[in-house]
Amino acid sequence: MYLLWHYMPLFDHVSAATGIGNDVLFAYFVIEATREGVESELMQKAFNPGGVKHRGRYGAVYAYDDCYRNGKPVPCAFENPGTFDNAVKLWAEVFNAPRYKDCKSLSAKETCKCLYENGYHGANNHKSRARLAGDYHKYKEEN
Repeated sequence: MYLLWHYMPLFDHVSAATGIGNDVLFAYFVIEATREGVESELMQKAFNPGGVKHRGRYGAVYAYDDCYRNGKPVPCAFENPGTFDNAVKLWAEVFNAPRYKDCKSLSAKETCKCLYENGYHGANNHKSRARLAGDYHKYKEEN
C-alpha cells in the first residue's frame, strides 16, 4: 500500500482533471507502472504512470512491452513526461479522449470495462483492474 500512499497526489490530480475515480486510477497504475510491487523501469526512468506510448508530446524513452519486429520483441517508444505535472497532463489527456467520455460516471467495475471496450490498452484484463480498484476501497475503509 506504499504505492497508494506515495502516489495519492498523482491520483488526486488526475481524478480532478478527468472525473475518473482514484480507485480506477490506482488499479491502472498498478498494472501499467509497477512490476512485482515496485515501480517499473518505465516509471522510474520517465515518470509515465499509464504506460502511454510515444505520441510526440514529450521525448521518447524505450522499454519492452508489446512491440515486435519480424516476430521478435523490440523496445517500444513511450512518452517521457519526466515530471509530476507533465505526468498528470499526459495521463489526463489519455483519459479525456472523446472515446472515454461515457466511462466516467460508472462504478469502478463498469469504468474498467468501458475503458477496455473503448480501446484503453488492448489487454483484456479489465476484471483484474476492477479487482484492484476493489482492493483500494477495502484498504481505504480499513485505514
